[in-house]
Amino acid sequence: MSGEQERYVTVEGCVSCDMNGEKVVLNTASGIYFGLDGVGTRVWELLAGPHSLDELLDSLFDDYDVEKDVLKNDVAAFVGKLHEHGLISTVDKTTPEDNKTES
Repeated sequence: MSGEQERYVTVEGCVSCDMNGEKVVLNTASGIYFGLDGVGTRVWELLAGPHSLDELLDSLFDDYDVEKDVLKNDVAAFVGKLHEHGLISTVDKTTPEDNKTES
């Protein structure tokens, strides 16, 4: 796939804690909390820094025994729900760090 992809990152104002190998995430702005299973927890951890959907899939595919199309559909739906509920936001693909040149 060519072209730029949206990148996602967790938003400020969300707090999370571990509970038996899974995460509970609280959106402090809305007061709504979400329970994440093992895969959801891994996605949440990856989203501490900006990642595109393809970058998430590459990381997850190595960790889980699942068909790539199934993983892609599930992760895309999950990321969509996180975004819909205000737990993650989109950021530009190119950041100032990407534009640094060596002198």
